[in-house]
Amino acid sequence: MSYITVEDIETRLGQTFTAEESAMLTDLVIPAIENLINNYTGRVFGVAGNPDEDRYFLGVRRYNFDYDPLYGDHNAASRTFELDIDDIVSITAIAEVNSAGDESALTLTNYEQLPLNKEYTNRLFSKADAFTGYKYKVTGRWGTSDTVPEEIQLAALLMVESWITQQGGIKKESIEGYSYELGQIMLENNTIANILFSWKIISV
Repeated sequence: MSYITVEDIETRLGQTFTAEESAMLTDLVIPAIENLINNYTGRVFGVAGNPDEDRYFLGVRRYNFDYDPLYGDHNAASRTFELDIDDIVSITAIAEVNSAGDESALTLTNYEQLPLNKEYTNRLFSKADAFTGYKYKVTGRWGTSDTVPEEIQLAALLMVESWITQQGGIKKESIEGYSYELGQIMLENNTIANILFSWKIISV
């Protein structure tokens, strides 16, 4: 699903493009904008209709102990384990994979999908067994949202609007040329930068 269309750009600018200009926007400019947004935020939007895919993640454990200050003991029964995964909007299956490549299907209801109250999931919280396996296979529709958020659409439109204004029209270039010019706009325009930063995945 494209983040914006030629019609969206025409409506914003109040002008109509030629067939050649429309083709350049569709084939080169809009894909360049989408790649820049995806790479900067670390996310992918508008994934409705995409097929399910398998992705694999190592079983890294996280501990959350309740500490008793009186006895100095940790309550091992309160352990919680989480598995970090890429953004996904729909999970259809989870399996544990051993070092030989053999898979054991896991019960989806044993895993809470985090964060709560978001369209996407990027962590699995185990309500049963800890994530102690070699690695895990997660199957589903990967991405941050089925539709494209309005803020992302606005950022994309601002990028192409600023670019067309600076260029004085749509000029034919390589996709590398478009990417460089649009990338400069993305970083230098405070409104665009602030919108995209609010969606950016921050590694800690």
